[in-house]
Parts: sequence; C-alpha cells; structure tokens
Amino acid sequence: IWLNEGFATYTEALWAERKAGGLNQSALVSAMNARKPATGSGSVYKYTLTDPNASFDSATTYNKGAWAQHMLRRLAGDPTFFAILAEWRSRYTGSGATTNDYAQVCTDVLGRPMQYFFDQWVFGTGEVAYSAGYQNAVINGKNYVRVNLNQTQSTTYGSNQKFIMPVDLRLNSTIVTVTNDQRNQWYLIPTTAAVTSLTVDPNTWILTSAKTAVAYANGPAKVVEMSPVPGSTTPEVAGVGAVSVVFSENVNASAANFTVTGPAGPVPFTYSYS
Repeated sequence: IWLNEGFATYTEALWAERKAGGLNQSALVSAMNARKPATGSGSVYKYTLTDPNASFDSATTYNKGAWAQHMLRRLAGDPTFFAILAEWRSRYTGSGATTNDYAQVCTDVLGRPMQYFFDQWVFGTGEVAYSAGYQNAVINGKNYVRVNLNQTQSTTYGSNQKFIMPVDLRLNSTIVTVTNDQRNQWYLIPTTAAVTSLTVDPNTWILTSAKTAVAYANGPAKVVEMSPVPGSTTPEVAGVGAVSVVFSENVNASAANFTVTGPAGPVPFTYSYS
C-alpha cells in the first residue's frame, strides 16, 4: 500500500520543491516537515491487513512512506534516485509489484545491496535519534575537529538496533558527510579553522525524533597520517628506511603491536614512540 500512497505523498513534496521552476531546498524541507509523522514508531510495511485504518494509516503508510523515499533520495543522490523511479516504472508498469521488488530495483540501479535500507525504514519500526558533541584539536600542526555521534533511540528500532545512513554535519558553514553505521561512533575531520558550531543533518534528509547537542566524549585513537602514504609504491632501489604513524591521541603501544612484512616475509625493525 505504501508503494502507492507513500510515493504519492513524496511527489507532493517534489512538486513543492520544484513549482517555482528550479530546486528549492527550503520548500522541500518545509514540505517534508509538514509530512513528518507524529510518531515514527510503526512500520511502513503492513504485516496484517485485518484493519483498514491501520493499512491506510497517515503516519506510517503515507508520511513515513514518503520519508523512506526522501531518505533513499539522499542516499542515492538525485540522478540515481530518479533513475530508480524510471526503472521501477519501466519494469512494472501495468503489473503488480512488492516492496522486495522495489528493493531489488534499487539494488540493481545503485549497484550495491539495498535490503538493509528497507529493513531499517520500511520493514522495521521507529526513527533515529542523534546526540552529538565535538572538540577542536591540533594534531601534528594541523587543525581537526573530533566528533562523537550517538544514536539514542530504542534498541528495538531500525535493524540490528541501529540505522545506517550517510549523515551530513555542518561545521560552522561547511557541510561534510560521514557514514554512520554504529550506535556510538567517532570521527576525526580536518578543518581550516576552529569549529564553533555543529549541526546534525542541517538540510533535514533523515527522519529523526531528536538531534541533541552534548559534551564531547573521547573515543578511540585514529590514524591521522602515515609516511610513506598508504597505497604508495617506493622503488626497491630507494628502499624504505622508516615508517611513521601519527595517531590522534596518545596511545599505549609497543613493538609487539606492529609488524613489518616484505616480499620474503617478516622484516626486523626497531621501534620508537614519541
């Protein structure tokens, strides 16, 4: 049912976005906020059809179904999203199709498995809630911002207790996109200047119940720099006399935590830590 009504509801938002003759992001956001379900706890997919009121529920079938389309668009990007719709129409015009058929079209057009998206947002229940904190850092003479992004919704929501989505972060006036695939996740992002504000999903692409600012909580160390650069090739005649690794934090490490391997096997090395 949502394949009819959720799609129709999203095309109302598309009309609002484009009615002035171009793309109007603020109009799209306004249209989607007007169609935000009062509660996103129910599933878009209807497992039983005994209650017509539940089948045609405005919160889930219509509005959350529209948000599923909206989030799919953000994940795929505009050219691919509209190619998905064109392929969907081409493949199933004049016949019946299921949610799994639609998931397969998305997989085929995108070129990567998309069942996880439908398990979260269509077959699953709930919506995501974020909390985020940040901390500026200067590491090896360069500016970074540490970001801690947490999902705080019920562990019964989504799929496998979480939602996997690309999440836009606005740092001051710059937007960067991170992949969020854990309930608690840390990022280290290069910056040109100190960050004074952080906004999660500033353009409202994700169905959320909360976006809360919290104090930064420190996380695991990350590799910031390496020399030689990962993936690079050094001519054998030149050789590599040293390998340096710069971490984002002070770490407890010893020679036992590292191995150096060459074409003939393990290579002996000396270790030092600053």
